[in-house]
Amino acid sequence: MTPLKKLDGRALSEIDSSFREGNRAPDFTELVSGFDRHESETGDLPQVMMDPLETAVEQAMSRFDVPTRSDPWLAKRLHSILRLYRREAADTEIWNYLSVVAFPRYVRWRWAQDDGSPPASRRFIGGRTFEQAFSRLWWWAEMTWNGNSYDAVDGIFQSSDLVKFGNYRCFRHRPAAIAVARFTDSADPTSDQAQDFGRHFNFFLTTHVLDSISENTAHYSRSDLGWYAAGTKDRQDCIENPVAPGTNPVPEQEIESVVQLLYRVADSVEGLSLNLQEAAN
Repeated sequence: MTPLKKLDGRALSEIDSSFREGNRAPDFTELVSGFDRHESETGDLPQVMMDPLETAVEQAMSRFDVPTRSDPWLAKRLHSILRLYRREAADTEIWNYLSVVAFPRYVRWRWAQDDGSPPASRRFIGGRTFEQAFSRLWWWAEMTWNGNSYDAVDGIFQSSDLVKFGNYRCFRHRPAAIAVARFTDSADPTSDQAQDFGRHFNFFLTTHVLDSISENTAHYSRSDLGWYAAGTKDRQDCIENPVAPGTNPVPEQEIESVVQLLYRVADSVEGLSLNLQEAAN
């Protein structure tokens, strides 16, 4: 079995149009290094083996005729198979390796442009967190898991325009991220409306602190430490049944409190009509 590795950012110089088109395969050997996991509270963490993820990526490309529709399906499995701590996921060289060395064919499949031109280089390496092909999937799953469930992940990808606003502070707050996922699951704002919504919500939060809604975020952000230390067999099982690391789901009243904020924000966006009550249920 092949372990997860890292790829130095200097590989960016090789990501030219020929590579992005799949016509050139550079030798990245000298830029690849091992991924050494840190010791956790439960002891040494096992190496992350690539076999389950290889299966999941291949299944994503075969299951979905429309590549964009694979995002929530693969996001859940990527997160549940890798089982990384946030400090590990912050290492961009992991995502470089997945996109450039392990699964460049997936990146070309998912991010080929409408006019037939190849994906932009930022989808492989050097892009922001929510632009890079694999890191965007992992971080959305990380921010929206709820207890041991990934149900909210489906909603967050319903609006590709809203997904672009992952750097807004509302998405760093789990009840808010879940609430946003719920109403995007039942509405389809235009690109302009999604941009206005993101700006209004972000501005709204400058005067209304989300943490005042939820006074015990540590409780529902607590993870099962054994989840991170699981062996390859458990990770393989996640292809069929991805399981999130949480031990306590966010109380429904806290999600509903954020939904009420969304009503107020939606009123500020011209022409935006969202069935938020349906999304809250």
